Amino acid sequence: MKKSLLPIILLLLLYSCNSQEKLRDVLNAEYEEHFISSGDNFPEISLFENDRYKFLIGLHNEFEPQEIQVALNWTNETFHEEVTILKENGYLTERGKNIVPSISIVMQNEGELMFKQSEKVATAIALAIEQDLNIFKDFHKSLELSKKTSFEEFSFFLLSNVLLDNWQINNVEKEFLKKERTLRHGKRYYIQYAEKNPLNEKEVFGIYGNQYNCNDTTCFITYGNNRNNHQLGFEELLALDVPIVTMQDQLLLDSIAEAFKPKLITILEQNKSEFLKNYSESRYANELSFEEYFIWYYHFLYTRVTDILNDKELVQIPESGIYRVRIEQ
Repeated sequence: MKKSLLPIILLLLLYSCNSQEKLRDVLNAEYEEHFISSGDNFPEISLFENDRYKFLIGLHNEFEPQEIQVALNWTNETFHEEVTILKENGYLTERGKNIVPSISIVMQNEGELMFKQSEKVATAIALAIEQDLNIFKDFHKSLELSKKTSFEEFSFFLLSNVLLDNWQINNVEKEFLKKERTLRHGKRYYIQYAEKNPLNEKEVFGIYGNQYNCNDTTCFITYGNNRNNHQLGFEELLALDVPIVTMQDQLLLDSIAEAFKPKLITILEQNKSEFLKNYSESRYANELSFEEYFIWYYHFLYTRVTDILNDKELVQIPESGIYRVRIEQ
């Protein structure tokens, strides 16, 4: 007696429906676009056009290209045109018979894993900062802004942004990674799409970062993870009473970041084998260079360091989630 093929067909249809539903959930999630670049090193195409970024996100989540094509309502002609464009711009690459994204895509579960993986190293960096806390307090007294701004008020900007982020990230690239940024269509930059948690009103994953607002003579830096909810025009910023970082203070901030750099680089070097292991066991090993993977991971790392310092009441993060300064140029 021949067995009926109906149960098998029904199972295949059910699998296909479930796969399409999961794909729709992935593609319809909200994502933030991030760049690490300088000068004129920026994209020449928009990944929002024709939902190109969604195609890359679908591939990162291991859906079949044709399955994503159907979900995006791309014709065969559009599919081949878009794949060619993405390859030419360095956002898509071939791995054997497969095509994979070559930009950073971080889903919710992957971001949560990066925070977990960063815990040991973040604790070590936080301890190094804590051990030198008196040095940083004395250093603060040498700044012009200390006349109007206490160490506690400035601690978030100093211990997070200066020691770890904006004043330090180029040192991490040059002295730890020791490689230039990824070359794409003649430009060097890193690019990322990160999945947002709809329940989180702050920026994606709560990552701390900088936002510049400048004219020819003055710059405002807004540091934190709630910048989107505190957008101000330049004239509005001019009316604020915020700490002024003079040219002399800027040189001093450069010097304290430089002084802390050896400790930071040493800790990173001591843990490089663990970073490489995490990278090799992730999807990113098939999509990104280690350098591009790590520089995005580093954002999770210094954010976790900052939160540990906050838990220890060594930094004072404003309730607004942001801290602003005015930079003299």
